[in-house]
Amino acid sequence: MTKKNVIEFTIEFYGVAQMVIGMKSLRLTMPEGTTLLDINRVLTQQFPQATDKIVQKTGGNIVLQQGHIYCLNGSIFTNDPDQPIAPNDVLLLISSSAGG
Repeated sequence: MTKKNVIEFTIEFYGVAQMVIGMKSLRLTMPEGTTLLDINRVLTQQFPQATDKIVQKTGGNIVLQQGHIYCLNGSIFTNDPDQPIAPNDVLLLISSSAGG
């Protein structure tokens, strides 16, 4: 039996996302090959209150609600469910209603 490689990364929550999730950040350990779709699934499982406020189930996918976006490592803004996550990445989950 082979052990699948895992990666660790951080999600930081801002604005509405932080209020709904109830924390500022979350460190996750997931299998290598993890994508934003996988992260969205984790959010719905670990934080059911996020469903329909931050993420929504659409067919077989779980996507960010309109008005939310991820910023990957401070440089790539995306909500592409196929976006891969690498070890030590930092994802910012930003709500457009975060204010300034």
